[in-house]
Amino acid sequence: MIEVKDHQLECAKCGNPFVFTAKEAARFNDKGLTNIPKKCPDCRAKDRAKQEQKVREPVQCAECGASFEVPFEPARNADGSLARPLYCVEHFEKSSSAS
Repeated sequence: MIEVKDHQLECAKCGNPFVFTAKEAARFNDKGLTNIPKKCPDCRAKDRAKQEQKVREPVQCAECGASFEVPFEPARNADGSLARPLYCVEHFEKSSSAS
């Protein structure tokens, strides 16, 4: 449980000082969070925004042809085809256990 008081902290990402207020500490406790934040509100907001903008690229399984999404932009050949085969979860697990 976090002590409900104002905490003077330094952001681990940008190094700027920030205040983690008693009100924020109480809200963290209500949510069951037990650690004081390491990043300032600005850096936390930037990280959240970056997370929301992550690419989800639709591809097809090289084994069964099922469509699925990957959280990255896969490498492609000059003709636009995938540079290496990608597999759905089912076929990826089968290929991993066979190795």
